[in-house]
Amino acid sequence: MEKEIVVGGEMMLTARQIREQVNLIQEVMKAVMKKDVHYGIIPGCPKPSLFKAGAEKIAATFRIAVKSDVEDLSSEDEKHFRVTCTGYSPTGLMLGSAVGECSSNEEKFRWRAPVCKEEFEECDIDRKREKWVKGYDGKPPYKKQQIRTEPSDLANTVLQLSDKRAYVALVRKITAASDVFTQDIEDLPPEIIAEFDEKTPLKTKPAVEMPKAKQQAPKEEAPVATRAFNVLDAMAQPVDSMISVWGIFFDYKIQQVGKDKKDITRYMLSPREGTQLITISMWGGLQEGLALGDVIQFNGVVVKDYKGEKQYLGTDILVLEKAEPAEETNA
Repeated sequence: MEKEIVVGGEMMLTARQIREQVNLIQEVMKAVMKKDVHYGIIPGCPKPSLFKAGAEKIAATFRIAVKSDVEDLSSEDEKHFRVTCTGYSPTGLMLGSAVGECSSNEEKFRWRAPVCKEEFEECDIDRKREKWVKGYDGKPPYKKQQIRTEPSDLANTVLQLSDKRAYVALVRKITAASDVFTQDIEDLPPEIIAEFDEKTPLKTKPAVEMPKAKQQAPKEEAPVATRAFNVLDAMAQPVDSMISVWGIFFDYKIQQVGKDKKDITRYMLSPREGTQLITISMWGGLQEGLALGDVIQFNGVVVKDYKGEKQYLGTDILVLEKAEPAEETNA
């Protein structure tokens, strides 16, 4: 039997108890957590990335009460918050703390694309810019017009992200979950996942083996948002939200990404009226039975931010209305 060590009047965990704690986290992952909801896996990274939803599951497992203290560091032209999260045991013992910060001056918040050419031209010179960005699909780099966002519009987003960063860091720290999870890669857009496939980072530690089920469980369906938005309303939804999007199947493009040349299809949808398009990406080739002009709905669409622009990645397609076949004419 391993000897329990007491330091400063508090009973310390034994080596066996520490192993059991890590095993418990893995059991929670297997039984309760869902990939892309509670944690995410980026190809080429040795460990999964812990999301706040997953951190909340772990905190509940270990019965950790979390208190958040907010420090407002904002100025007239910036929203900036520092949040300190402190964890307590059921008996009130402080287990540890972690700090998270977020600012509206971060690149992904500070700039946005203008809604039209006139908005860019009428914007003050010190609140607009043209920035060189990397081209995709073999296209050369190009200049993109951007204007400053209004910091007040981002106040709640910045505050919530500060709290999320502190909360996840706290749970990883006081539960020794860093051996299982990493952090700060959950916001990567699907367009650069291929870079991880081709540039696998050096591993200073062996990869953590993901928990395996004792028997093969039936494949779970991807989570589906309960509310569906049309194309225009979907573009107005905030980053990190999961939605459903419906519109007219306007066009598509199939690309091969990564070292394994995995297919990803870019579906372009248009609203029933107007010409503004939204592009939703989904792994795999073009879904069978689809025809241009069909009214379709994408479920499980995750909204991500990449260099100031929103990206959309869906999970499955539902056909709402088939396009009317073109009338044949007799010669």
